[in-house]
Amino acid sequence: MLENTGDDVGATIKYVFMKQFEMLRDSDRFYFENTANNLIDPDLMNSIKKLKFSSILRLTTRINPKLIPNQVFRLPDNIDNVMSKDCLNSLRKLMKITPCSSSRKIERKPNSERCLTLFNFQRSNSLINCNLAETFDYFKGSGVSFLMTLLIIPLFFIILIILLKLMVYVKYSENEKQRIKVSRLRRMTITEDLVLAQEWVGPREGFRNIILKLDAKSKSITIRMQYENRIVRKIFMKDVVGRVNVEISSNKSQNFLLIRVPKEYDIVLKFDSYYEREKFLTQLESFLSELHFAIGRSSKELRSMLRTASTKAKRQKHLEKFFRVVFSQAFNKKSDEINNLDMKTAKEIIETELTQFEFAEVLSMRPESTFVQQMFNLIDKDLNGYISFREFLDVIIIFAKGSAEQKIKIMFDMYDVNQIGRLSIDDFKTMIKSLLEIANQSVSPKEMNQTIHSMLSENGLTSKKELTFEDFSKLFHNYKDELGYTELNFDLSSYEQSQLKTKRQSKLFRANETFGRAYSYFGGTNGTNFASPMIQSPSQLKIETQEHKKNPA
Repeated sequence: MLENTGDDVGATIKYVFMKQFEMLRDSDRFYFENTANNLIDPDLMNSIKKLKFSSILRLTTRINPKLIPNQVFRLPDNIDNVMSKDCLNSLRKLMKITPCSSSRKIERKPNSERCLTLFNFQRSNSLINCNLAETFDYFKGSGVSFLMTLLIIPLFFIILIILLKLMVYVKYSENEKQRIKVSRLRRMTITEDLVLAQEWVGPREGFRNIILKLDAKSKSITIRMQYENRIVRKIFMKDVVGRVNVEISSNKSQNFLLIRVPKEYDIVLKFDSYYEREKFLTQLESFLSELHFAIGRSSKELRSMLRTASTKAKRQKHLEKFFRVVFSQAFNKKSDEINNLDMKTAKEIIETELTQFEFAEVLSMRPESTFVQQMFNLIDKDLNGYISFREFLDVIIIFAKGSAEQKIKIMFDMYDVNQIGRLSIDDFKTMIKSLLEIANQSVSPKEMNQTIHSMLSENGLTSKKELTFEDFSKLFHNYKDELGYTELNFDLSSYEQSQLKTKRQSKLFRANETFGRAYSYFGGTNGTNFASPMIQSPSQLKIETQEHKKNPA
């Protein structure tokens, strides 16, 4: 349009129209008859006009040329000479010779008015009936097998689970029979005051084989492992106030018994038989009667008994809150957990009292350790056999914020058993031994005597048989390096004991996660550097026996 100037047509329009006409011409199947384009000469044009479809078939297919009629679109006959003899003979074998259609008139001889064609189609002579097309249905005829598959597969897993449980039960029964057999043999070798049983520790921990001893002389119940000979629990009944409740199970075997002592978590025992349980129950009632305890006895369904039992795990969760509240009060650090305590929980925490075994576990030390015993007796001001919330809080405050003299005075009072203001040489030896226990060091009695004699000699105290507080303080300040570095960890989350090369530390906080250096036997801290460590590890307190260096004047 833009090329059109009015005088002449643009080149683009000319080109488009030319192409259009060429395409119209090329689309015509008779364009070769156009003699004006000089594309095809007359001879080739005549050849194309004479070309028949039969010729194309002969050139493009592998059919025998003799079997292809000249006029493939016409009905062949035997007079037109349009088919070869071979083709005619082949057709006669396959076809019948019938009169030609009346519409076709062939002006030939009368006897030649016959043509070759297929015979008329008669329904009675039709071909074999064809089957309808079919599709294969995989579920047709397989409904029963499919249903059986759906039932057998889950049934297989159910049976497998039942078999596994049966195998476990059979194995457990065999082990139980073997254990009972060994227990009977072992029972013949122990004294009458010892009882063999299994203690149920908790739903996750399961059972452990124990030896229980009811000692009327020491007024205690001692539980030790059967094959390790290690004391795992000890209850001092002389310190217990209140009624002791006993629950017996009403299950089929009737072989479970629960002992509920005030301020202690429950003891759940499983015996080999009903007879063994009743025998122990008689001993227990006799033991408690001898100690003048009121006894409450009841029967309970086994599942209910185990569900309501106060286990060690439940007790530890409660003690975690106890220690967090104590240290929160001691260091004036309030947390959301402490602030959100309800009245009931707060009352339970304040009324909580620690046993000597629990106190030792918090320190990650042995309950029979001299240091644990002396420290426990020092903190237990009312001598009721338990450490109350207030007693524990008071000593932690002194450890954290007290002066060096106050801490040394605590050490002095710990081993001043008679509270006369003087320590005998034997008491001093006991103290040194306990400090070495804390530091995981051991020396022979001979080396111990030589060390103590050297310490007393250098300070002019050899002639003394007893040490005053001034003598004690002087020795500590002069021999802090020789006595060494010792530390304790108050572990508030895990009470399992672990031992390192140079110190005792709980597994949970073995990577130096502590929040304070709260106590020093050889001096102390000014109590000003507890805020940051407290935030980092609010569940552990470290107690050290190392004096901090004083700044030069």
